[in-house]
Amino acid sequence: MKIIRIAIFILLVLIEIVSPSFSAEVKEILTLEEGLRLVTEENRLLRIIRFTEEISREDINIANSAFYPEINAFVKETLLAHEPGARFGLVGVPTGERSSLSYGINIYQRIYDFGRTSSIYSASRKSFEKTRYDIKKVRNIVALDFINAYLDLLEAEKLVNVHEREVERYSSHVRDAESLYSEGVITKNDLLQAEVKLADARRRLIYSRNLKRLTQSRLNVLIGRPLDDEIIIEDIKDRIVNGGSQYFISLFDSLRNDREGLYKMLYERRPEIKGIELEIDSHTMMQNAMRAGYYPELFVMAGYEYIENRYQLHEDNWSMVFGLRINLLSGGRTRSEVSKISWRIKQLEEEKRKIMDELGLEVKRAILDMEYAIENFSLSEKSLKQAEENLRINTIRFSEGVGTSTEVTDAISLLTLEETNYYRSIYNLLKKEAFLQYSLGEDLIIYYTDKDRILTKE
Repeated sequence: MKIIRIAIFILLVLIEIVSPSFSAEVKEILTLEEGLRLVTEENRLLRIIRFTEEISREDINIANSAFYPEINAFVKETLLAHEPGARFGLVGVPTGERSSLSYGINIYQRIYDFGRTSSIYSASRKSFEKTRYDIKKVRNIVALDFINAYLDLLEAEKLVNVHEREVERYSSHVRDAESLYSEGVITKNDLLQAEVKLADARRRLIYSRNLKRLTQSRLNVLIGRPLDDEIIIEDIKDRIVNGGSQYFISLFDSLRNDREGLYKMLYERRPEIKGIELEIDSHTMMQNAMRAGYYPELFVMAGYEYIENRYQLHEDNWSMVFGLRINLLSGGRTRSEVSKISWRIKQLEEEKRKIMDELGLEVKRAILDMEYAIENFSLSEKSLKQAEENLRINTIRFSEGVGTSTEVTDAISLLTLEETNYYRSIYNLLKKEAFLQYSLGEDLIIYYTDKDRILTKE
């Protein structure tokens, strides 16, 4: 019984030791949806741009503070070289003390300034809204960058598999060539050619593995992970393979057949256009604020003040002042400020037209790229099947002593090329889909995480 207890204790200790190492080997699979969530939380560029939002929020608070009264308090000690006094005939009468303490509080409230304060406040609100559109633009750019990096890693993994199969095929061919050479069926030159091709395939495999590691590091940077962390990601090529490409064809056809609606949607959704429109509105408000400088400002001021002076009847006093203040001359500053903003508004309007032209061109390029990607995928599917059949035939011919080593190595190279083209066409089509949705102003994070939309599409 004692031996059994000892055995159970040892078993539990071993389980405790082994289980952490075992669990460390089980790595979590990163999905595209989870990656997009991480990139919006951890990406450094987004963290930087979000500070701009907080800065703009404080600008609103600064502008809003002008609506409230300004309250100031003071205390001071006055030291004079001579005692203040007044002359009454031949007699000098003191009116104050050489040193005196005074303190007080005053309140200043702007009553009306012809819209200057309200225009500045409205301009700050517009600037804050523009900042939000800037964040949305950067957020979409970061999401697009992540999607491309994600797809690049999937492509790199597939290319590693392609080159591993290429090495296996050449290794198999070298073994066949050695067997046939030993039997005297082929020459030494045929064997050497196969061995050279195998060495070259191994070099390509090393390169593709390094490319995968580099792409993995790039993805780590985007989601805020250590550079050398290993990532296992979920493949999304099934969205295209097995008939899924029909979705892209229908999507492309619907966009191509409704160009007018396409550009209307573009101008309504792209944050760049919304942002520059808000910037124009903000400058228009500031122009109104500057124009208010031509008019007077009405104000009220109240306060309490105590002045230490034994010669005065009342050392403390309350006061209230209603006043009007106007700038009569500032060397043309107000006029120049209004003119400067007017030129800036014209510049922004021209910039808006330029952006609209560029975005229209971007959408056209995205549609043409999508058209090419769809056709390229269709051709790559057919070519891959033909290359596989070509290798099968030439391998049989060579093993039977009918074909040559060159025909087999050429067939292996052709199959490797077509496998590479096939996987690149898949992930290129997915990249073009992301770029097309980006160019149309779609929120990529919503587009790729909306489960209802994904299920409907599939």
